[in-house]
Amino acid sequence: MNGYWHYVAISGLLGFALAIQNHWSLFIVTIICFALLRWYSLPKLPLFLCVVSLVLSLFMNHYTSPSLKPFPSDKEDWSITITKAPEIKSDYIRFEALEEETGQKWLVYSFAPSQLSSAFQYGATCEFKGTPEKPAQARNPGAFDYREYIYSKGLQGIIVMNDEKVVCSDGTFLSNIFQWRQTIIAHTQETYSEKTASWINALVFGDDQYLLHEEVESFQRWNLSHLLAISGLHVGLFIAFFSYVGIRLGILTKGKMKGMIMLFLPIYAVLAGGAPSVMRATLMAEAVILMTFLNQRWRITDVLSIIVLFTLWVNPSLLFQLGFQFSFVVTFSLLLSKPIFTQYNSFIFSLLRVSFISQLAILPIQLDTFYTYNPLSLMMNLLYIPIFSFLILPLCLVLVLFTFFQGVLTNWSDWLFQKIVNLCMDLLLFLDRIGYLEIVTGELLFGLMVMYYIVLLFMMRQWALGNEKKTFLWAVLLVFVLVFDACIPYFSKVGRVTMLDIGQGDTFVIEWPNREYVMMIDAAGAVKTNEDVFSSVIEPYLLSRGIGHVDVLLLTHHDVDHMGSAAKLISRFNVNTLITSPYYEEGGQFENQITVRKGDIFQIGETSFHVLHPERDMNSTNDNSLVVRSHIGGKSWLFTGDISGEYEKELSTSSVDVLKIAHHGSRFSTNDTFLRKTSPEVAWISVGRNNTHGHPSQEVIERLKQEKIQIMRTDQYGAVYFEFLDGTGTFYRHAP
Repeated sequence: MNGYWHYVAISGLLGFALAIQNHWSLFIVTIICFALLRWYSLPKLPLFLCVVSLVLSLFMNHYTSPSLKPFPSDKEDWSITITKAPEIKSDYIRFEALEEETGQKWLVYSFAPSQLSSAFQYGATCEFKGTPEKPAQARNPGAFDYREYIYSKGLQGIIVMNDEKVVCSDGTFLSNIFQWRQTIIAHTQETYSEKTASWINALVFGDDQYLLHEEVESFQRWNLSHLLAISGLHVGLFIAFFSYVGIRLGILTKGKMKGMIMLFLPIYAVLAGGAPSVMRATLMAEAVILMTFLNQRWRITDVLSIIVLFTLWVNPSLLFQLGFQFSFVVTFSLLLSKPIFTQYNSFIFSLLRVSFISQLAILPIQLDTFYTYNPLSLMMNLLYIPIFSFLILPLCLVLVLFTFFQGVLTNWSDWLFQKIVNLCMDLLLFLDRIGYLEIVTGELLFGLMVMYYIVLLFMMRQWALGNEKKTFLWAVLLVFVLVFDACIPYFSKVGRVTMLDIGQGDTFVIEWPNREYVMMIDAAGAVKTNEDVFSSVIEPYLLSRGIGHVDVLLLTHHDVDHMGSAAKLISRFNVNTLITSPYYEEGGQFENQITVRKGDIFQIGETSFHVLHPERDMNSTNDNSLVVRSHIGGKSWLFTGDISGEYEKELSTSSVDVLKIAHHGSRFSTNDTFLRKTSPEVAWISVGRNNTHGHPSQEVIERLKQEKIQIMRTDQYGAVYFEFLDGTGTFYRHAP
């Protein structure tokens, strides 16, 4: 079996993917893979194990999938064991836990006073009363899906703890290690400045909650996040550092040092937070050291393949965690590319190849998750990987040891570390301001992702063989796959009108066929101060659709629930033209702003927008709303802003197909006369769930039902959209 285990691992991965995705392209890929294995005359034993791996993975996922198990909605009494170190915040504590009775895993939230936090330790068994809740689904395309995230971690749902009576038993040996971890983190914060301590705790102990948001965001934008996550690089430095110190000081022989590393490496993995990348690196290191003791020679790819299968069979949900995907995909890619690194002896060229291959390996995952790519990130990795590998990370390990020798030594090292980190961050933030280049690709089609990896394998094969011509041709095809995916909207004859679910407010996105134009009507902001509608809804939706530029933004009136995200939208998506009424407050601040009033007509391509209101200043923000009528996708549309019924009756409009109900369904709008006048087929209502205003009014709903008008509400349907082709279209809703 030596040299064949990666085939078994790939078969297992296909099994898990087939069980979860159930996509037609995966079936085709599976058939092709097994046909190729047969064509390459794979020996019977590896081929048999491939089939076993595929079937076993299908079964394991079906057996462990949280979404397939019944949800205990009425349960109150709980007995759970904490399986992950609790995350302690100022206003809540949360941790993952296992319910022994059912074998289900949960995410538990406690809003108990901070003095109770000591009871929640890794390995402790707790009894309490609590309410189970299903995590919320994404209500807009492209948005973060919390339910999918919870399920990807193998969790059944959320339990909100009733903190009146909580009884927890003592933890286990592992809980003592986690407690030691918290003690060291606290000790580091006491010893060093806030900035230095935040970096040490992130890079040594995997606790990045104290890093500045601006710093983390800059690392993400330049594809440097892997440097902030503990991975094989950190584990390798840990081994090298303590091996060098132990052997140089004559404390232990090489053999005994290997034994000590095997003993303490799992402890460090726990101290480092136990992330998938840490566990992968730890298991690989343990396996390699064990083989040296046993005088066994296995290929590293075989070792990694067995580790992949083992970890996924224990916890199949890891397959859909980004940390697991990035860690194993990059490691596999680098191991299989070993012949490429031996072609040149230059350190710079080798580092460039490592960075380049790593970027190629994770690019599809990155595009499918974040919808954008910064091509200059390759050069930034080339610069920052050596800085972190040979300077910042070793310094962090040394600074941890220095915490036991407080005084001048810690003060001087703290000052030096801050200077180095500040220099690195200043450079990164400076380049982020002047040289950030973003390519918006949108959501990557699954079939094209599969095709990308097939082409990448052939390209890497030719590169390893030193065949430059064929490598170049495969590279051209690889680029073509990505360009084709990004260009699909520009060749698609399908247009779309979308009403986003942003809660209590309005945001509409109109996409013309062939991506000729993109227009938005309103850009709602957060009604509550702890929400960020732009970052959580508007931005991810536009990016997922491959939209990096908005041609026209029409703001109906100056209310936060209609224009609160306008400034961010204009800055982020380079809006060409802003349209408002003459009575819009704070007007004239945008260079390309135009004002329109009743009787005006403006064109976007061949589409005309007729302005029906306002004619004069109504001395009311809501009644000064712009009202526009247009014909899009074979249907007539009327967007009414927040005008009241008093001015609805003054609108000079005939019947329409789709009516945007004014003011989120307020009882002061949408009267019987107006409905009979417009006689819409479909009514769109943008309204927040469980809002305090009582919108939409039951009176309005009854009027719509009486006129037999189809009602589509964001509080019930999530985002609602109308897709059209050649004058005909269909209405869809995002949430089930």
